[in-house]
Formats: sequence, C-alpha cells, structure tokens
Amino acid sequence: MKDNDQSDLMDYKIFCFNGVAKLIEVDLDRFTNHKRNIYDTEWNFLPVSIKYQRDTDARIEKPAKLDEMLAVAEKLSKGIPHVRVDLYLINDRIYFGEMTFYHGSGVETFSPEAFGLEMGEWIDLSEIGVRDTVI
Repeated sequence: MKDNDQSDLMDYKIFCFNGVAKLIEVDLDRFTNHKRNIYDTEWNFLPVSIKYQRDTDARIEKPAKLDEMLAVAEKLSKGIPHVRVDLYLINDRIYFGEMTFYHGSGVETFSPEAFGLEMGEWIDLSEIGVRDTVI
C-alpha cells in the first residue's frame, strides 16, 4: 500500500476502552530510529511515551478523516474492555490493519509511570459476565 501524498505509510494505532477511543499512537522511522508520538482524540500531542521516545520535532498533520477513523475504531471495539485498532489512511480512504489486545505484549514501559496507571484506570471490567463453573 502506498499513499501518493507521503513517502512513509502512516499507521494510526487507536487505543479504545469499552468502545471509546482515548489515544492515538503514530510510530516514526520504525526501521532506523524508532520514535513514537501519542495524541489525544482532538490531535493534541501528549507529553507521554510508551517504550520509545517522542519526536518533538515531527509535525504530523491531523488526519483529514480523523473523526471517521475514530468512529470506525469505536464501532470495532464496542463491547471490548481494551483493544488497539490499527487503521491506515491511504489516498483519502480508510483501511483496517489489525486489532491488538496486548499492545507491546503487555510489557512496554510508560513514561511517566502515572500515564500507564491512568490508562489502566480506563479499563472497566464491570460489564464482563462471570459464569458459575463446576469442576
């Protein structure tokens, strides 16, 4: 897949909690000098990181179809306590990449650490049913 407007294919990783998009991750220079920027759903650049350093010099434009991408991610994540929905915006069309239930295998570090704790608080398991089982 190639976007005629960009040299690098942008992979938008949308973190959803119970069907609500909360964060968007964009990775930069993944194969040379990997950096990672985190944005809120209004496309504000956040002073946080997950494993890789932020690229404060990178000026990533807000995707033209961000609202539609968020709606797609929320629809796909409905009823799931936490999932990352990866989407691409190529030549003004949205493409589905994957859904990831354990970002970074669940072991990547957060900076500041309080950011990881805040994300953990977004997980609501109250709607998960518990079945009685006989062993």
